[in-house]
Amino acid sequence: MKPTSHQQQTDDGIIRSLDKAGIRARYHRMSLKDVQHRDTKRLEEWVLKTSTEELEHGFTFIGGNDLEDLAILVARGLHVTGRSACVMPMIRFCDWFHNDRDYLEERLDKATALLLTQVGPSEVGDEVFSKRELRFMGTRIDEWISDRNRLLLHSKLPLQHSGLPGELLQRVAQLNETIGEWK
Repeated sequence: MKPTSHQQQTDDGIIRSLDKAGIRARYHRMSLKDVQHRDTKRLEEWVLKTSTEELEHGFTFIGGNDLEDLAILVARGLHVTGRSACVMPMIRFCDWFHNDRDYLEERLDKATALLLTQVGPSEVGDEVFSKRELRFMGTRIDEWISDRNRLLLHSKLPLQHSGLPGELLQRVAQLNETIGEWK
C-alpha cells in the first residue's frame, strides 16, 4: 500500500471541510478563476481582502444557475482562505429551522459567512414559503447580520419577489452589493 503524501492529506482535509460547509463536490476543485463573469476579478479581490480585514458587506447574486455557481465559488473562496462558510438552499434553511433547529444553529455557530441559494421563487408570483416561515427566517437572518457575519444571497429573481420582510430587504440592500442579471 502506497503511503499518502502530505499534499494528498491536505487536499482530503480541504474536501472534508468543503463538504461540511455545504459546498457540493462539483465545486471542490474549482475556484473563481474558473468562471467567466465580468465581476470575477473584483470578487477574487474581495475574497482575498476579507481574509485579512473585517468587512461587513456581502453580495446578492440575482440570476440563474451561472450566478448561483458564482455565489457558491465566492463562499468557497471565503472558506478556503480562512472565513468559514455555511452554504445551503433556502428550502433547507427553512426545513432545519423548523425541524432541526439545534443542527442549524450548530452549523451557523461554526461559520462567519452564510450563503443562502434559491432564496426566492423561480417565477414571479410563485409562493415557496408561508408568510409565517418567511417572517421567522427573516428574523434569524437579521440576527445573523446583527452579529456582524457576512451574508451572501442568491435568487433567480430580484429579492422583492422573495417574500422576506421589507425591513430585512432594506437592510440587505444597504449591506450587500447586487451582482447579476437584475439590478
